[in-house]
Amino acid sequence: MGNATGSTLYAFGAFLLLYLVGAFVYQGYLWIKRHRSHRRNDGEK
Repeated sequence: MGNATGSTLYAFGAFLLLYLVGAFVYQGYLWIKRHRSHRRNDGEK
């Protein structure tokens, strides 16, 4: 049963890693989207 605890911890770590990567990608997407729209608005002026 000791191995089950290790595999559970590994699965949790993998899930946490995927969650962090997804959060960074989403924040980066929002930043690029906001940066592009801001630059476009400055160009119109």
